[in-house]
Amino acid sequence: MHIYNAANVTDKHLPSMVELGWSSDNCKVVLLINDYAHAIFDFSAKRGYCRTGFPLPSENWHGHDWDDSAFKLFAVES
Repeated sequence: MHIYNAANVTDKHLPSMVELGWSSDNCKVVLLINDYAHAIFDFSAKRGYCRTGFPLPSENWHGHDWDDSAFKLFAVES
């Protein structure tokens, strides 16, 4: 998935912190850059989410458009 255009980053002269956060079932991952979610993958549902929505998903995957409800994939049940 396309995450961002480096030419458009206003503070590219500063170091960035890149992190991956995995769900407890290890089937979902979120890409964080400076504590901001840029992409989420749900491997079991074959669904991706990114802020740019680009490119179109392959025929085996469902969508790439961003949806804030994807954060629920990481909710901890008590």
